[in-house]
Amino acid sequence: MKLHRAFGCYGILTWHHQLVVIHKHGGPYTGHFDLHGGSLDGPEDLAACVLREVHEETGLAATIQQQAWDGQF
Repeated sequence: MKLHRAFGCYGILTWHHQLVVIHKHGGPYTGHFDLHGGSLDGPEDLAACVLREVHEETGLAATIQQQAWDGQF
C-alpha cells in the first residue's frame, strides 16, 4: 500500500454562535459538508492559510480567536 501524506489547515468558523461550513460541490466529497481550509500557498504560515481559505470560500474577512490544535493524524 502506498502512503499518501497531505498537509493542510482548517478553521472552525462561527457566526452568531452557529457553525459555518461549506457544502462540497465537486470531487470525492460531493454532497458533504466540510470545514473551511486547504493547502498552504508558498511560504505562508498556518494562520495566513486559514484566513485566506475562509476568504476564498466565503468572501468573509475572518479573525483568529484561538488556535485549537495542530498535529498529525
